[in-house]
Parts: sequence; C-alpha cells; structure tokens
Amino acid sequence: MGHVFGIPVCPAQYYPGSVFLNLSRKQALMYQILITIVVLFPFGSAVMPQVSAVQWGQLLLLGVIFTALPHTLFLFICDVEAKTASLVACLQVVYATLFSVVVGEWPVITTVIGGFIVVTAAMFETYVTGRRR
Repeated sequence: MGHVFGIPVCPAQYYPGSVFLNLSRKQALMYQILITIVVLFPFGSAVMPQVSAVQWGQLLLLGVIFTALPHTLFLFICDVEAKTASLVACLQVVYATLFSVVVGEWPVITTVIGGFIVVTAAMFETYVTGRRR
C-alpha cells in the first residue's frame, strides 16, 4: 500500500515551489503520519471491531516502541552517516520480529535468516567504523 501511495506523492515533494521543501523534519514526519492515518483508516476500520483488548495493547506497544520511537529518534540524529542511519532503520525490523516472539508468534526461517544478515551487517559496520577512528 505504501508504494501505491508513494508514487503520486514522491514527485510532489521535489516539485519546485512545493510546500514539502519548506517543512522542518518534525513537520514532515507529522504530515507523513497524518496522511498515512487518513489513507489507511478505511482499510483498517472494517476489522477494528474484531480486535481484542490484548491485541490492541500489543498493537499499541508495537506502534509506539517499534515504530514511533525509532522514527522520532531519527529527528534528533543529524550527524550520522547515511550508511549508519540505514542500518538503524533495518534493525527496526529485527526488533519487531523479536517482539513477535515475545507475544507468541514465531517467525519463519526466511525471517530469521534475514535478521541474521541485518545483524551481521550492523556488527560489521560497527567494527569497520571503530577501526577507522
């Protein structure tokens, strides 16, 4: 769904004179979240009555700890190389997978392999960066 929505929005960001070019990072993140809510609400509203209280708690924890908190942290890290920031973003998926194990859902083997690759890359990046300094 994100790709479908991103196709018409992406050119609007880079159009000369676009309102998006004059926004701060905090404002851009706020608009991104609001637009996502507006676009996805019709699809989620059909299943909302079927979600239990425990599932709402799990969704809230997943949304706050594994989505909102990392996105907010990106607002405050300005001096980080793009390579390091992208690895931090990749690790969000690993953390979310670990959370799924905590709530009783086990990942398939391809997810475990992908997580291993991401963690290995993060460790390698940390090692190489440490040797350069």
